[in-house]
Amino acid sequence: MNYYFHERRKDFYGRGVPFLVDESVPTERDLLELDLSEILSISWVFFIIHSFYSLLFMNVANFLASSFNIGKMLNFQMMIYATLIQVIFFPLVFWTYAKVWILIVEFFGDLFIDEDKDISEIANQIIGVSLVSHIYLLIPVIGGVIRHFAFFIYLFAGLRQNLGLSVTKSLMVLLSPLFILGLLGSLFVLMVATVFVGF
Repeated sequence: MNYYFHERRKDFYGRGVPFLVDESVPTERDLLELDLSEILSISWVFFIIHSFYSLLFMNVANFLASSFNIGKMLNFQMMIYATLIQVIFFPLVFWTYAKVWILIVEFFGDLFIDEDKDISEIANQIIGVSLVSHIYLLIPVIGGVIRHFAFFIYLFAGLRQNLGLSVTKSLMVLLSPLFILGLLGSLFVLMVATVFVGF
């Protein structure tokens, strides 16, 4: 039946017309793959624009505070220096952030997946797509919050779709950095307690 309608549509629109949905949509999923350096470059531009917004809004807030005699906010030069340091070190922080998440996804992929999949390539693809959420930095004021929220949504969707993990396993992967930080914090507290107690 589907073949009949497909042929009728070809007869109506003509053969080879680019508007036929069945012929113009590629069947491959990997139409455009970006590597981490390309995503980093694009995200850096978005972060620079976001930093400009931040400086602009801090300057407006400083002006309003001085206009209404509320008091002086932080020194504007210090805000500029802090923002410049963030912009300069963004590639290093971004690269570290991406590599940590890739390691986490690879670890859980090896743990949960029994099939012969290239877990490393899939992890790079999942994290690469998730880091595209930096585009939300173009939204003034709330862009940073939306970026973090979108990153976790994209990561969750990538874990479910690309690795085929269940909801519980995907949530376990998302919450694993909190577990790791809690473990490191506990070790630090034990180390400090050991120094003061004198074992």
